[in-house]
Amino acid sequence: MNITETTSLNAILSETGKIYLSVDGYGTLDQTGSVQILKKPDATVRKAYLVGDGTTISSSAIGTTATLNGTTVNWDRIESTSFFYSYLADVTDLLKPTIDSAASGTVSIALDEGSETYSYEGLALAVLFDDPNQTTDNNVILYFGGLPPTGATSIINFSSPVDLSQVGEATLGLGIGFSYAAAGQTSQVSVNGQPLTLVAGNYDDGVGVNGALFTVGGFEDNPDNPSPVSTDPETDDELYNLLPFINNGDSSLTLNTVNPSNDDHIFFAHLTLEGIQTTSIPSIISFSGSTYEVLEDGSAINSVTLTRSGSVIGEASVTLTPTDGTAIAGDDYDGTPIVVNFADGQTRATVTIPIIDNTVYQGDKTINLVLSDPTDGAILGSQITSLLTIVENDPQSQLKYGFTYFYGNGDSYSGYVYAPSGTYSVGQLPDYYDNETGSQQGYYLIDSIKDGENGTNGYVYVTSYTDADTGFGTTTNIYSGLGYYGLGSEQGYAFNANPWTGDYYFSSYYEADLPGVVQVRLNLLADDGGTPGELIANNQIGVNKYFFVEILVADLRGNAVGVNGLGLDLAWDGFILESIDFDPALAINSNFVLLSDGSLDYDGLISNLSGGSLPEFELGQAIGVNQLERFALLRFYTQNSSNGTSYFTTTVSSVALADDASYSLDVEENQPIEILSSYNQYNFTYYYENGDFYKGYVYAQEGTYTEGQQLRGYSNETGNEGYYEIGSIAATTLDSNFNNRVYVTSYTDADTGFGVTTNIGEDVWTADGIHGYSGLGSESGYAYDINGNSSDPLFSKYYEADIYSIPTLSIQPTDAIKAEGNSGLTYFTFTVSRVGSLFYSSSVDWSVMGSGSHSASPDDFASGSYPQGTLDFAPGQDTATIIVEVNGDITSEMDESFSVTLSNPVDAILDTSSVVSNITSSVSGGYGVTTNYYSLAGGGGRFVMDYEMYGIPDQAEIFINGSLAASTSGFVSGSGTLNLDTFALQSGDMVRVVMTGVDFGTAWDYTVQYNGGVQTLNYIADGLILNDDIPSLFITDNSGDGNDSSIKFTTQFPLRKNYAESDFVRPNFADSTKYFDITNTGTGILQVSDIVSNVAGVTTNFGDDLLINPGESQRIQLSYAPSAARQDFSASNGLVLFTNDPYNSQYAIALSGKSTFNSDINYDGKVNTGDLGPLNLARKNYNQGIFDPTADINGDGLFNNADVLMLQSENKQSLFV
Repeated sequence: MNITETTSLNAILSETGKIYLSVDGYGTLDQTGSVQILKKPDATVRKAYLVGDGTTISSSAIGTTATLNGTTVNWDRIESTSFFYSYLADVTDLLKPTIDSAASGTVSIALDEGSETYSYEGLALAVLFDDPNQTTDNNVILYFGGLPPTGATSIINFSSPVDLSQVGEATLGLGIGFSYAAAGQTSQVSVNGQPLTLVAGNYDDGVGVNGALFTVGGFEDNPDNPSPVSTDPETDDELYNLLPFINNGDSSLTLNTVNPSNDDHIFFAHLTLEGIQTTSIPSIISFSGSTYEVLEDGSAINSVTLTRSGSVIGEASVTLTPTDGTAIAGDDYDGTPIVVNFADGQTRATVTIPIIDNTVYQGDKTINLVLSDPTDGAILGSQITSLLTIVENDPQSQLKYGFTYFYGNGDSYSGYVYAPSGTYSVGQLPDYYDNETGSQQGYYLIDSIKDGENGTNGYVYVTSYTDADTGFGTTTNIYSGLGYYGLGSEQGYAFNANPWTGDYYFSSYYEADLPGVVQVRLNLLADDGGTPGELIANNQIGVNKYFFVEILVADLRGNAVGVNGLGLDLAWDGFILESIDFDPALAINSNFVLLSDGSLDYDGLISNLSGGSLPEFELGQAIGVNQLERFALLRFYTQNSSNGTSYFTTTVSSVALADDASYSLDVEENQPIEILSSYNQYNFTYYYENGDFYKGYVYAQEGTYTEGQQLRGYSNETGNEGYYEIGSIAATTLDSNFNNRVYVTSYTDADTGFGVTTNIGEDVWTADGIHGYSGLGSESGYAYDINGNSSDPLFSKYYEADIYSIPTLSIQPTDAIKAEGNSGLTYFTFTVSRVGSLFYSSSVDWSVMGSGSHSASPDDFASGSYPQGTLDFAPGQDTATIIVEVNGDITSEMDESFSVTLSNPVDAILDTSSVVSNITSSVSGGYGVTTNYYSLAGGGGRFVMDYEMYGIPDQAEIFINGSLAASTSGFVSGSGTLNLDTFALQSGDMVRVVMTGVDFGTAWDYTVQYNGGVQTLNYIADGLILNDDIPSLFITDNSGDGNDSSIKFTTQFPLRKNYAESDFVRPNFADSTKYFDITNTGTGILQVSDIVSNVAGVTTNFGDDLLINPGESQRIQLSYAPSAARQDFSASNGLVLFTNDPYNSQYAIALSGKSTFNSDINYDGKVNTGDLGPLNLARKNYNQGIFDPTADINGDGLFNNADVLMLQSENKQSLFV
């Protein structure tokens, strides 16, 4: 049972008639008891309700059932107000037989609260009787629900002003639970603004303990009102006489209730008015609140709820319309208005607004909700609008915000913080913080925003600190732990190149005073013909090689002014090679370098190091301002040096700076250098006498071989000599372990034509585990095809490898252009050819797809789907056939094309011609349809097709990736060019060229060119299903020429002399003599699905679909009945036939005709005395038994004064005025 929240008493019954109400309550901790009902003589039960009240104070359980006269009653409704619960059940069917059959007087009904007695404070029975002995009508209203203890107002409107002389009774009864006067728990009631009672409540029908605090005004209660100032609850029986509060002329009754102690529960009320008729109590429908929330996935946080108060009798509905707030209909929600229905007695309804979920964070959005259009007498309450918030359920993307914090003294530090998208913007100043001086404010500045980086929301990281006030520069040597949380929480450390120097704190209270850095670095540079070359990244120098040592210096302090003096020692494995000491008074400019030459002998000492004298230089700016700049350059030569690693060592003894400020040194003290024997990679080809050859390379010391050198004296397997030829030579950093190591990369089998393989098996030299052979002439491995097979896999001086090549597959149509037939299956065949080594089996998949502008559909094939399968080739088999089964039918349709494509070859490859830049592909052909497929290679470019039709009509079409890109726009007989300059072509595009010849004996040629090259795809072939069931539409008519496709409506005069035919038609005399014949001159059944008239007044006798066999005809009768004069409907598309003729799917027939006046019976376009003659003649003929309808003016089949009167009314009318 659903429990509905309520904050009001709502009318559940409003009845008028000779009726009365009997109510009694029961509240006790005993499970069983009874209530008494007063039955008057001859009275019968109209309606009976069992109501109850309870709380979760005495028992946490909510009541579910009760028992009346031994029968279990299930509650129809349970409503809650705070911790109070109201219960209602309609027990009319249960009690009516018992009470109606009982004698008049007091009828006792047994009650049993069962095991749920503590769930109820008490139960009450209300029975509405029909009393035939009553002389006046009563109006009885029952209310159920729960009034809030804080107060409520109810208004009962009267249908007419009160006349007290007609009023016999006005009684109010209340049902109250959990009321205990001794604790001050009573309710106050006022009527029409006047106090009625201060002490409503207590436990008059129960006992003074929780679980039995219950009172109901009713059976045997005193209706005398208590004193409005009485504080004694014994004076109040909750049954009140309202007559003292009603005056003559009153149009309504207002009841106010309040419970000062906020813990009484008025859950039931009944009102009996004799002589006062109330108006229909409307349902009042409102939103339960002003705001609601729902997750973006549609899960309600607090559901959109409508309340229904006032009367809840019968059904009612209201329309809820959602409109855009910040949410957009169709993107965020379904904006369709929703009709909300309330059933009889229903007080609340929950409404679901369909929400559209997405996966992108967009933040919360709002929907405006409004109520309108209440039905069944309902009205709208005060809360008719509300706001629904869609709460974002997608995670907000985290962005990385770069920032700089500036102290007041000029220092700053930089870092980044992770925060949701939209938190900050570039240039924003988020907050202010005091710096370490305590008097100057620092501030943050957002520098950058980066997306796509993961981080913890709110975490802050510091990356660098700039010491500006002391001029000591910038450091990235930052210790910040695992990061900080929130801007302003940074408290880390900033170190210079030598940690733990200076004042390394940074925070909102301390700064880092960082000694500035002077850097000294060494680089090894290659010798490029006596000048410095590229950096030697691996620090390896070949023996007998020149190289350079570059010494660089940089002033990286915050206030850098550069270095103009430096003292250093450069040593080789501990031996000082050069001491450099410049006079600080002299400046070093960027053009100055120290260049000295020396050599390194086998024991590592420098021999013949020249230098010691410096070139003259003039005063200039110091070098190395905020960047490394060359200070000195030394050139060395490695001569007779042994292999191994040594070190250049740099020691700086003094630095002269332009400002003579303090600094810290960052010196690269040791620069490793490894002197190695120089080796090259020599690429070679070994040629056998029979034409076979293999390729590889050998490592050997520099100068061992030369490019183009031939090395002979090696016998092949025939006993004849083969030879090596050295190809390109490449430098390598490999050491002597690889000396003379040989590697084979490919083998080409030329004498058998079986192809090339790179699947080479090599021996392993086990001495050091390095693969390859030991010296040219030692190659003795194996060469395999892609399957790991070879008839003779050995290659060496004595054997050769016979390598199987991979066969190539291509497809051609064999019998693939033919008529489909009228029934059964027609077989289209394609031949797949396998060229190359046939030693192994192969297979390939094939599939059919529709192609071209008239594509075959799955229904055209026997399987009802596009056919597919796998084609198998046995060893030695060179061709195989694909059979495509096509359904025959009698359906009229265009010729349809399809393609068969090979794919997924096993032990084979698909045939494509080689790609050559600016290739010209030339193709010739003749009658029928020929299709060729191409794939574009290389970059985008210009595609051109030149064609020659040799004077006979043919058609050319070019499709790009299945879409028609260019054509001759029909059949042409000359030559021309199709140019796809403007088409966005790119590598890999599929091009399909279709040539169609119209007759036997036709011939054509074409060539295609593409800047990047064209590959012919020989693994696709086309078939063409020729339709042999094509109908042909032919029209003849009985107006005008035999086949001029036009019909003129006229009037003929078989009963008049000298009148042949008129071009006019009168409204009262239609032309129904016209027709046209539809003839099928084709070979298929012609279907006319519809004939549409585009002219008012023209109709045909066409009904449903019309089917016409080949050679047969069908007549269509026409009629034209204009509605007035001056109608001219000449139209080229007066009638449109919809047919299955592929060339006349919509066939237009022209119509023409004009209408004149009904009185214009001589058909000259005017009405005058000239029409009297034909009328008199027609009347005379009519009297002799001859009827001329062309002269019947009013169309009634008679000739009399009525025709004369109509002629007079239209007299002097003319079509030409």
